[in-house]
Parts: sequence; C-alpha cells; structure tokens
Amino acid sequence: AFTCQIFKNAERNQICLIHADGSGWQRLTTNDAVDHNYPSFAPDGKSIFYSSNQMGSYDIFEITLAGVVRQITDLPGNEYAPTLSPDGQWLAFTYNDGSHQTIWLTDRTGNTPHPITQGSEREAWDPTWSPDGTQILFASGSVGNIQLSIMEADGTHIRQVTQLPDLRGRSSWSPDGLTLATYQGGTWLREIIL
Repeated sequence: AFTCQIFKNAERNQICLIHADGSGWQRLTTNDAVDHNYPSFAPDGKSIFYSSNQMGSYDIFEITLAGVVRQITDLPGNEYAPTLSPDGQWLAFTYNDGSHQTIWLTDRTGNTPHPITQGSEREAWDPTWSPDGTQILFASGSVGNIQLSIMEADGTHIRQVTQLPDLRGRSSWSPDGLTLATYQGGTWLREIIL
C-alpha cells in the first residue's frame, strides 16, 4: 500500500496497491477531490488504515481491499499516520491539535481515543508498533533535533534511541524487533538508514 499522486497534485493524493514485484497496480480510494495519505496495512492484510481530509480536517479511515470505507476518528484537530497493533486491537496515530503533535491510541473502532504522549513529549509523531506489540517507536522534536524514541505501549518509559542528524520521522522495525529503519536528509537528498 502506498500514497500515489495520480493527479500530480500533492493535495489530492490517493491510496494505491501494488504487488512486491511491481505488478497488479490498483487504486483503492475513489474521491478525486480530497487528499488520502499515510496508508498502513492491518496485520491480517484485509484492510488498510489511512488519513484523509474528506470530512474537512484529516481523520483516520479504514478501507477494505474491496473498497468499503469506514471512518475511525473524528477529533477536532488532524489525525494521521495510523498503525494497527500486531494483535489488531489498538490503533496508534498522530494527533495535531493545531499547537502540538502527540501520539494517541484508540481501539480499532475509534471509540476510545486518548493521548499517550504529553508533557515533555508534546511533539511526537509517526508511531510504529514493535513486532510483539509491547512498544511504540516514534519521532520526536521535543529535545530540539528530530530523533527516534521508544516507549511502552501505554506511553510510559520513553527513551531516545537515536542521535543522528537530519532525521525525518517515518520508521519501521525489522520482523525480529532488533533493527530499526528510518530515513534522513534534506529534500532530494534523503537516504534510508538502519
């Protein structure tokens, strides 16, 4: 699943699918007039969570591979970067209230949204679940430069795990949970690092 710019307009991104070998390209979202981004597969592979401004502000939606869409969040700010826990029970996402970005959790249906970063971590975004679902990796600008931190799934025991220049935010865990991947660098100079 990826964000595709089929209209060559960054304000009207769409969610698309493609097989790992490059075949089977398919567009999932169908509203041409709005922006859809940050796709993330559910662990069972049957649906994708993403952010869209189709209701005005950015909210989190789920779309099945057959194209059935369901709205998950409807908070007063903007929600993006959704990722479902490995057990399929909890959705982590970034919430921007207009002043700060924080990491929130909700159950899969969107009925229990609540922040898990606050206080000193008032600038936190792009959560990624550990393979065992016990921890969340995220980007933070609370200490100045953007760095990656890890916390327990309930938001406790936050610790910075990188000290690198020009980090951006999006990151991923290896399946064994031992290696982290992210990217760094300015526009057109970005590189993936482990």
